[in-house]
Amino acid sequence: MARPNDYIHRLVKSLNEREHSLYREFAATSQFGRSCLDFLDFIDSMQEYDEQRAKSFCRDTLKVSNYSQFKRRFFETLLANLELNRHSKNEHEEIDRQIREVDVLINKGLLDVAGKHIVTIKNRAAKIGYHHGKIEILNREVRILQARPGSKGDQKVVVLNEELDLYLKDYQTSNRYRTLYHLMFMLSRTTYNGEITAANMAEINKIMQHPLLRSGAEWPDVRSHRLYHSIHAKHARITGRTDMELQHQHKIVELWERDRDQIEANPSGYIKSLSILAGLFRVHRSYTRKTFQAMLFDLESTVVHTYRDETEQFAAVALLRLFDGLNGTPADFEHLIAEYIPGLLTDMTSRKAPLPQARELALYFNIAVAYFVHGDFSKAVEITSLIGNFEKTVSRQDLQIFASILTNILMFELYGDTTAETFTHSNERKLKKSSLSLVLESICIQHLKKLKTTLPGEETQKVFIPWRDELLSLLENHSHSQKLGIEEIICWLNARISGNKIYAEYRKYIDNSSVSAAQ
Repeated sequence: MARPNDYIHRLVKSLNEREHSLYREFAATSQFGRSCLDFLDFIDSMQEYDEQRAKSFCRDTLKVSNYSQFKRRFFETLLANLELNRHSKNEHEEIDRQIREVDVLINKGLLDVAGKHIVTIKNRAAKIGYHHGKIEILNREVRILQARPGSKGDQKVVVLNEELDLYLKDYQTSNRYRTLYHLMFMLSRTTYNGEITAANMAEINKIMQHPLLRSGAEWPDVRSHRLYHSIHAKHARITGRTDMELQHQHKIVELWERDRDQIEANPSGYIKSLSILAGLFRVHRSYTRKTFQAMLFDLESTVVHTYRDETEQFAAVALLRLFDGLNGTPADFEHLIAEYIPGLLTDMTSRKAPLPQARELALYFNIAVAYFVHGDFSKAVEITSLIGNFEKTVSRQDLQIFASILTNILMFELYGDTTAETFTHSNERKLKKSSLSLVLESICIQHLKKLKTTLPGEETQKVFIPWRDELLSLLENHSHSQKLGIEEIICWLNARISGNKIYAEYRKYIDNSSVSAAQ
């Protein structure tokens, strides 16, 4: 769980096979490079970075007298090699490279060739809405005209300058959409899984009144169009209108899939959008399983090249497979528990570089929920204990606090109400320190505390039924319909009331919803 505490260690651990191979080819050509290869292998062998061991290795094995200087040069050569041999550069960077080629042609006096190159680059920049690139291209067109004076040259320069004014306007509009999105993103993180403060709501309303977010707005490029729907989707989530959120997220994915080149250029963006849509299907339970699995196929088949893209894909696919197994047939669920989750846990711990903390937390949380529903309380509490070992994170504070509530319930199942009472006091302190207003968590803590003073045999009438009814009432409030774990806790309470297993109650719950487990 501990993070590598040195930038070189983190970088080395992130290398894939191709990057290792290319660096070896580069470094094997000099004595310094061969020392770098030995250092790379030594650093890669460390589970956690140890500065003193690294220094000793350089001094005793590599005969390096100045460790700091060697480490800096190693880092610079590795970073330069990674940049030089990147498997995938996005389209903006490719256009920038082609613009630099045009500069070479202009400086060499090959103005006719430069002019032909400009036409091709300009069309591509216009297609993908790369406004900065379009502006740079227009500047080159003006340079070419100025270097090749001829009939109507002055008129063409005037036309190009007018075109430049339009591009600058589009560029400003595109940047404004990005700014609005970032503002909404930060506010939605602040209010996620909690009630919205008056101050936050005022800021959100101010954003939504912006002319660029009104119906009928025109977008300078497809990215701005996606951001428009992303802002509206986040607003819909904050205000509890999940139907509207689903509509906007559908549109975002549709915009991605209109041009596969966009996905090739930014696979992680597409993966995020598709996984959000699948998550909304999960909330709505308004999809066929066949459709859900088709989305899983799209996620898994998206070609990725960078560590960042692979990480997004790994986490998104794993989360969706956890949900698919939990909501599939009983045989699917048994396969999830017996085979998929153990394999996933192995994959998570054996990855060369760690997942981002928020992704890792989400995976552990959903694994714990699956074990909980299966009735494997000991395994579930092992996972929630792992979550408790993470440092506090603002972005998933909601998940961490609810995991502690789930631990509370698991301890009650395993050891009785005395242990649970100890944990409830800890959870109350966490809630008081939290910036979130967590209604579900507060309800759970209050009912868990009641178990201490309830006589054996009276728990069902005095605690479990009132607890369940309060959560059902909370679930009817759309602003709380996406609360983490609310359905699973209701199913646990129903199991306590009926004497059935939790999974049997969960099956009843999903069978009464609109989920289709048809193959």
